[in-house]
Amino acid sequence: MRDFSRADRLSSQIARELSEILLNNTSIPPDTIISITGVELSRDLRYGKVYYSAYGDEHALSLIHISEPTRPLYIS
Repeated sequence: MRDFSRADRLSSQIARELSEILLNNTSIPPDTIISITGVELSRDLRYGKVYYSAYGDEHALSLIHISEPTRPLYIS
């Protein structure tokens, strides 16, 4: 049995939490699908990158632009 690191467990939890936030706290158009595809964390767990896929028409996708890659997104 493989032991998972804390970063692996935490990145999985972050992906689940972000999925719940997107599902329950946003107004995504019904014909749009957003999927959290991965979360990478730094070794010290201070920084992370969230990867996602979005499918839908161009207008709907332009409404859900999350943030610029260099600008951090803080969720409290």
